[in-house]
Amino acid sequence: MTTNVIELFWQGLVRVKKNDVNVGVIPDYLFGMSNGEEVFSDAMMEMVKLNNYVLKIGSIDDWRDDGDPTIEEAIEDAADDFDEVDREWLIYSQEQYAVEMDDFVRIASAASSLVVMYFWFIKTLKEICDWAEPSLYREKVKAGSFRQYEMGAILDILDGNTDGQASSKLFAGRIKIIMTKVQEIRNDYAHGNWDKVAKQIQQIRLRNAFEACSEFLTKLENSVVENRNDPEVLSRVIVLEPDKDN
Repeated sequence: MTTNVIELFWQGLVRVKKNDVNVGVIPDYLFGMSNGEEVFSDAMMEMVKLNNYVLKIGSIDDWRDDGDPTIEEAIEDAADDFDEVDREWLIYSQEQYAVEMDDFVRIASAASSLVVMYFWFIKTLKEICDWAEPSLYREKVKAGSFRQYEMGAILDILDGNTDGQASSKLFAGRIKIIMTKVQEIRNDYAHGNWDKVAKQIQQIRLRNAFEACSEFLTKLENSVVENRNDPEVLSRVIVLEPDKDN
């Protein structure tokens, strides 16, 4: 795999400054909440942080500018501790080793970013489920539904809140394709199937994954509501006692 192919994975991402979030100046590929509910506001802020985090993961060449030795320089330094024969072999293999190591780090960094995004997306959807339908969410947790099929349990809860729209209309198209692909990468990553991971990384862009998650969250925000009849939702409401001085 060439370095250029891996670098395409990161194209289109930009770092978001803290002040930009406050004024709503965030890239269009990131989720921007509209209804003011705290659960979606948190999702927006966390996605911005996630964006900056994976950009940092992808900046694997930045350390070269920090005064640290390059891979080639590090190998040359290490070679000084070898005898003449081993030193010649190490210097001879230096270029090939450096290229392979750089590509491996880029592949692993790309896969790590997608896996982190996947877990964040699942975590965020669970938080929305707990906000919208806490009693149903507790039932799913108690029954072990999330251990059996995490996304299925999430969609069941969201379907219960949106009259079935979550699975039939929202979780379809690009978001479903992206999440399926990321799950495959996650599994191959976990089992060390690096050849498969490398091929799969070529078929996806991180910006597209962000766009898919953002589009789903936008549609979900416009569909899901807090179930005011849920006993656990009712228990959240703090009834203020009247001011006795008035």
